[in-house]
Amino acid sequence: MPNCNKNPNPVDVGVGVDVDVGVGVVGTIQRRRCYWSNGKRSKSGTTSTTSNFRARLSLLLLLLLWTLAVANGNDAPEPLPLGKKYLATVSDGGAFSDSDTSFRQAFCDRYTEMDSSQGEITVGNALSGAHLNVALKPDKYFRYNDTDGINSEYPGIHARILDRIAEQGNFTWRDSFGIFTYEQKGPNRSITELLTWGVDKYDLMLGTFTPSVERINQGVSFVNGHFDGSLVLVRDVEPPVRKIDWFNFLKPFDWVVWGWVLGVVIFSAFAYQLIESIGGKGARYRDEPITGRVWLMDNLYLSFINLTGNYSYEPTTLGGRVFGFFFAFWAMLITAAYTANLASLLVVKAAPDLRVASIEDAISRRLRICVHSTSYSDNLLREKYPDITPLLVPVPIYEDMYTSVRKGEEIDNNTCDVMVAYKQDFEVSKMRQETNPKCSLEWEGRQVKILTDGFVTKLDPGVGCTDLVNEVIGFYMHKMKDDGELEELWLEHNNFYSTEGHCKSGGASDGNRRLTATTTHGHRSLKGGGKGGAAAMGGASGGEDKDSNALTIKDMAGTLLFQIIGSAIAIAVAVVSRFDPNTKKKVLQRSASARNIGLAGGNRDITTEESEEEAFYDVNEATVQGHLHELTQQMDALSTMIQGIQDKLENNDAAARNETSKNWVQPFFAAKTEATVKDTASIN
Repeated sequence: MPNCNKNPNPVDVGVGVDVDVGVGVVGTIQRRRCYWSNGKRSKSGTTSTTSNFRARLSLLLLLLLWTLAVANGNDAPEPLPLGKKYLATVSDGGAFSDSDTSFRQAFCDRYTEMDSSQGEITVGNALSGAHLNVALKPDKYFRYNDTDGINSEYPGIHARILDRIAEQGNFTWRDSFGIFTYEQKGPNRSITELLTWGVDKYDLMLGTFTPSVERINQGVSFVNGHFDGSLVLVRDVEPPVRKIDWFNFLKPFDWVVWGWVLGVVIFSAFAYQLIESIGGKGARYRDEPITGRVWLMDNLYLSFINLTGNYSYEPTTLGGRVFGFFFAFWAMLITAAYTANLASLLVVKAAPDLRVASIEDAISRRLRICVHSTSYSDNLLREKYPDITPLLVPVPIYEDMYTSVRKGEEIDNNTCDVMVAYKQDFEVSKMRQETNPKCSLEWEGRQVKILTDGFVTKLDPGVGCTDLVNEVIGFYMHKMKDDGELEELWLEHNNFYSTEGHCKSGGASDGNRRLTATTTHGHRSLKGGGKGGAAAMGGASGGEDKDSNALTIKDMAGTLLFQIIGSAIAIAVAVVSRFDPNTKKKVLQRSASARNIGLAGGNRDITTEESEEEAFYDVNEATVQGHLHELTQQMDALSTMIQGIQDKLENNDAAARNETSKNWVQPFFAAKTEATVKDTASIN
């Protein structure tokens, strides 16, 4: 049973009587019985006969009304659930309540006590023992219904936050509170008007309210925010169908670039052949002479091999070596660009055809945009972007926007291409089966505006001193952030509302870099991997991110021109080198040698091209005869030398034979002589 003495300024409602907020009220304040249970006593503690009489009279009157209702065939009225209290509203255009009843209390005495307590009373315990009259909106953040009151399983994050603060600050709020809905304000009244009225009637309004200049100017004071209310663009994106891409290896370059690469390779083959020919290393002057056509085919083959980064030319002239450097460096650039872009194509997920980069992009595309009607986001877009008004689709109930933006679904004939959502709400809604059944909702583009929403109070530093409530709630909100309690409560909220196993990847917007900066005119957009974020927004061009698109001729013009310029430089070097005396002499010598080899063979095919080469080089006959005479003399000397060697070999052979005969005859005659001597001796 509530203790009335805890409330410094309780509403004097009489003993055991419910308060009626006024005409047009759809509910009543919770019963606050300010008497002792062992006897009917007033709040001052004195027995009141008048109060007892009034109580009995009220009971008799209620019994009479119930009897009449039963007699008329109606059921007996059910008692109001514990803690139920509604805000009063009347018809559109009027005040939110036709009653002057206010549940906002005065806290100036607590300010005085805190000032004179010499530090014993701090901001943290300034509301100790008090009861706050709070107004709340039933939704996913505060789970309440008329039958059961506050949900006992999970009351919602707003109730959980206030419970934590009340526990630490030693005050209460659940004994009586107000309930309001956006529907009660009517379609023509703004949320700002509701806030202005609500903070004047209650100590604290719980919700996700966005600070704005207009609201602050009208006396609404904002508590330190707890909700990331940044405005983001959400669109229903059908996941792309994966198909086998047989030609993905061609995607790093577009067809124009591929054509230029092919042309440069063929041009390089001709250029190399020309440069080597100018330097006197043409097809006729190779170790194994070949025709110009065969040499060209070889050069084309080597040029395509060079494109892969495996350099295969073997130039012997100065111009050819200069050409080789440019070609090798150009091939390295082409290979690097191809490899990098192919890698990005293989790892980047397929992106949808349409990409909304910003709110300006949505306006330029003439997309229909769902927005929470009469909210801060609605007012902001209309004021900042005048051209957006005909594109806006105001939706009275925020949650209905998720249905309106899904393809093939609508609410009250409201359909839109993109919706303006609150960032923190979308992070939960994308994981819910109810709001994102196909896991196709995606956050696209930059944040429209970065915001932090929270609770509100009346800006009242001296009349009712409601600022004390703001300071106490703000103090504990800071403390909960520092201690990590607020993060834990949001994690609990996310786990409760997320559908288990649904959209585990986090929807289409996971894994993407995003800019935290808001969308403003003239700001650059950022390229990068991933889709749905501000990074790599396709902008008005749509399609995949630019970094993962095929490189165009505008991207590769400098690289392609590098090889052409290098070839021109190499040709110039070859021409200059051709007129160098030493080079010219070597060319003439190679030409003469080539002609001799051709004449000796007797079967050389002299083509028109070869005739032109002979005319070009214009070999001197005397020079050729001189070389032939020199060659003849060398051959004669070689023959004489060979003859001398043969004679010497013959003489050596004769001497060797004589020596062999001598060695055989001498032992024979010695043996004969010895035998004769023996015979003679025997005769004698």
